[in-house]
Amino acid sequence: MNYIKIDGSLIRKIDETIYLNLIKSIVSFSKEQNIKIVAEFVSDLKTLRYVKSVGIDYSQGYHIGKPMHINDIIKGNK
Repeated sequence: MNYIKIDGSLIRKIDETIYLNLIKSIVSFSKEQNIKIVAEFVSDLKTLRYVKSVGIDYSQGYHIGKPMHINDIIKGNK
């Protein structure tokens, strides 16, 4: 499976029309190519709602969960 990751510098500004339109274009292209999309820097509920509303498939960021050391993930520590 192929993925496109939308950089946090765009996601942080998703509530600004120009960035929202750019993100929508990326999503449209990705959907046409059957490529899944990941949004970085989803740090709050408002951003998560925007991301979901434009059809992004996956989210990363502090609203989803804090970054963890790989060993802690493997051990199941939180």
